[in-house]
Amino acid sequence: MRFNLQIKLLFFVVVVVSFVLMVLLFQTVSREKQIFQANFKERAAILSLALDAGIGSLEELKDTAKLQSNIYKFIWLYPEIVKISVSIPSPEGLKVVASNAIEEIGRLAGSENNISYEQGSFLTKTLPLPDGTKVFSSVTPIRVGGQRAGTYDIRLSLETEEEVILHQQRWTVATLLISIIIIILLLSFLLVR
Repeated sequence: MRFNLQIKLLFFVVVVVSFVLMVLLFQTVSREKQIFQANFKERAAILSLALDAGIGSLEELKDTAKLQSNIYKFIWLYPEIVKISVSIPSPEGLKVVASNAIEEIGRLAGSENNISYEQGSFLTKTLPLPDGTKVFSSVTPIRVGGQRAGTYDIRLSLETEEEVILHQQRWTVATLLISIIIIILLLSFLLVR
């Protein structure tokens, strides 16, 4: 009877400790994702401001060769950039005039670009690419002389974020399992004595 009670007590303690540690794991991963998202949002905002700094007037915004050159410079400087597109108003709507995704040049920009341009807002979301990787998408208005003049669509690779989070999860799960084993051994030892 006493041995049965000890096993039940041991099982109860293991379940409670496991639950608490799993909750802590979930909170840690959620917090890390929020920190990475805020970091990527800040990085995209800084990139759009740096791109704005390269445009002195509305006439310069129409110089697509210069825009293309600036895009490639930024991609060379920041390898996490997957795509940068510049869209400006046209009679049909916002049109992509420069991009490292050459096939998009001349096409109408997406609905996020129109919303960002009309509202003057900064829109962000996480998107999956066809190859399964995820990117952080940021659409922000272009500001020239304090006026909205178009939008940037900047996409940053989340590969680094996912690797860090996966590494953190593995480390935390390993720590969790080791902790549970140590607790079981300690309780077993104490119950036997």
